[in-house]
Amino acid sequence: MQVKPGSLSLRLVNVSKADGGVYECQTDGEKSSIHIHIRQKVKIVFAPVVQHFFQGSDAKLICKAVGNPPPSVTWYLNNTAIHNSPRVSMDEDNYLRVRSVTLSDAGTYRCEAMQIDKGELAIANIQLSVIEPPEVSVYPAVLNVTEGEKAQFYCTIIKGLPIPSLVWERRGIELHKGGELLLTSVTVKDEGLLTCRATNNGGSHMATVDFRVFVPVKVLRLENMTVTEGQRVSLRCEVAGHPAPKITWEHNGIPLEKGIPGVHIQNNEKESMVGFRANKRFLGFFNCSADNGHGEDSRVAYLNVHYSPHMLPIPPKYTIPSVPARLVCQSEGNPAPLLSWSRPSGLPAILSPQPKSQKRGNLALSELNIDNTVDESVFGQYICKAANILGEKSVTLELKRAVVPDPPFGLKELEISYTSALVSFTAGWNGGLPIQYYQLVGRSRKQPVVTAKVPVKARKHTTGHSFPETVYMKDLSPNTTYFVTVIAVNVVGESNASEAIPIVTSALRAPSTPNIRVFPGFPPRLQLSLMDDGGAPKYNFSVKYRQAPAAWPLHWAWALVLLSWL
Repeated sequence: MQVKPGSLSLRLVNVSKADGGVYECQTDGEKSSIHIHIRQKVKIVFAPVVQHFFQGSDAKLICKAVGNPPPSVTWYLNNTAIHNSPRVSMDEDNYLRVRSVTLSDAGTYRCEAMQIDKGELAIANIQLSVIEPPEVSVYPAVLNVTEGEKAQFYCTIIKGLPIPSLVWERRGIELHKGGELLLTSVTVKDEGLLTCRATNNGGSHMATVDFRVFVPVKVLRLENMTVTEGQRVSLRCEVAGHPAPKITWEHNGIPLEKGIPGVHIQNNEKESMVGFRANKRFLGFFNCSADNGHGEDSRVAYLNVHYSPHMLPIPPKYTIPSVPARLVCQSEGNPAPLLSWSRPSGLPAILSPQPKSQKRGNLALSELNIDNTVDESVFGQYICKAANILGEKSVTLELKRAVVPDPPFGLKELEISYTSALVSFTAGWNGGLPIQYYQLVGRSRKQPVVTAKVPVKARKHTTGHSFPETVYMKDLSPNTTYFVTVIAVNVVGESNASEAIPIVTSALRAPSTPNIRVFPGFPPRLQLSLMDDGGAPKYNFSVKYRQAPAAWPLHWAWALVLLSWL
């Protein structure tokens, strides 16, 4: 403000709209006023270039324009002025409101503010961005590959505005940015759920892949073992593979399963263990097989079980003077035992040739040949001893002089006819040597002695109690009583006769009536047959005939057949 004589002036610098209004000037007793209008050039002071709104929400596009006088605001879309409608309208602040925004509402809107009196214009372009939450899908949803191969995955955007960013993750750790994921030379560590995460202003969405890496099974370790009988054994079969394989065992080709007495099987993902206490039945090959559905493998180990000699009792050996004898001894052990011969204290030493020995696997055999059996001193006991690194065992054999057999027993009649009988008996002890034959003897008061020689069947007769013999006695006389006995014969001689049993043959009787069969013709032919000969097979037919009566249908004679004895 400046004061001069007779005047007062007010100067406003950098005026603004707020400086407008009524100004009063007072002098002595007088005052006057003036109304000052401040004109402001139109301009847009706030209009974000991009304005985001969620799909379905109500949008409010902001365009704040100032000026004095206040400007008139008009909104445009695609160079077309926007007029108020139920969905789109301007509010009291000249902001553009759009109800329930859709994707079609997105675009560039123009806000024009104009002072009509001067024709001054301010323009702002505003991008309406509709935010759509993301959604993605993955391919493949499930993938199985073998270790060492490559795997490729794709993540596709189904929807989302702004365009979402894509990130692949595994267990929360970022693997790759982008929609395509490539894994080369995969390992089991790559296995699991792989996630594609899509993110934009509207949020995030995830899709997962079930990714499995298979490792073909491999049996890594199974070792041969040598143990001693009674020792605790643990056979371990180490395996690798994913998923964990199923492990099975075989012993000498026979499945070895849980539940077998004395055998314990324990399995886990990396190994299987078979435990037992060693004995000779476990000697042999153990096969460990593994299968996980994506491959199989097996390995074989040999379990060598050392055990002391085993020997079985040996029955006496029989011979006769001048016939050489052979004593056989065998023993099983691991290692195969060494066999030696001796005699008990007080008996003559062995003067026979050197024994013949041989080994077949874990079985040892030795033969002692005694040639001079005329010498009585060779009869008696002999000792066979088997020895290996784990111990020794002995068995006593006895060389005895053979004797005549015991008489057969249990003689009985099975069938009887006019001239034959079927009898059975049971053999007794054979005297130490095989029975050569049996002799049946039938004696009667009127007839000569009848004998039947019975060959021995192809089997050994020691006691013979389990092997009944049956034989037919033939050429017997009808209606005759025989007292039958049986003896057994070996190279030493004959046994005593068995207990005698009576056998009575059937008496002769008249033959049955013949059967006649007529064959028509001239001359006529007859066929005669006899059902029962009455015990005397030597017979002939005597045929008599006469003229038949005229009333008979046959024109030839009927026959009267009589049987006469020769």
